[in-house]
Amino acid sequence: MYDKFVQKMVEKAQNDRVLGDPYDPKTNHGPQIDGEQLKKILGLVESGVKQGASLQTGGAQYGEKGFFMQPTVFADVQDHMDISTQEIFGPVMQISSFKNEEEIIERANNTNFGLAAAVFTKNVDRMYHMSSALKVDLFGATVTIYSFLSHRLVVSRNQDSEGT
Repeated sequence: MYDKFVQKMVEKAQNDRVLGDPYDPKTNHGPQIDGEQLKKILGLVESGVKQGASLQTGGAQYGEKGFFMQPTVFADVQDHMDISTQEIFGPVMQISSFKNEEEIIERANNTNFGLAAAVFTKNVDRMYHMSSALKVDLFGATVTIYSFLSHRLVVSRNQDSEGT
C-alpha cells in the first residue's frame, strides 16, 4: 500500500498542480512569499536528500521568474530528518511508513508541531480514535464506507504549530 500511495502522490504533484499567478482562477499553486523563504525550502530539500530521504519528484525552483517551487514529494522519510522535524511552509510532502495506529500516533505526537493531520480510512472507529488521539490544531479525515459514499470530519483545536 505504501508504494501505491507514494506513486499516487507523485502523479498528483506532477499532473494536478497549475503553477502561476495566484489571481488566475486556473492556478492552484502560487509562489512562495519571498526569495528568503524559497531559499529555506531549497535548503531543506537538499538536506532531505543528504540525510537519505528518497526525492520522488520536484525539489527545485520552478521557472526563471518569481519565487515558485516545484511540487516536491519525498518518500522513506525518517523522524530524525530535518524535513520531518522542521516546518517547511512550502509545497513539500514527506511520506513515512508505519506499522500500526499506535506507532503513528506516538510518532505524530512526539513533535513540537501540530498544525494539521489527515487520515484516510475505511473504518469510522479508526477515524474517531485518531481524531481524539492526535494532538493537532486541525484534523481532517475521509472515511470511505462504500466506493460511492464518503464521510468527512474536520476538528479544529488550538495548538501552537511553532512548538512553543
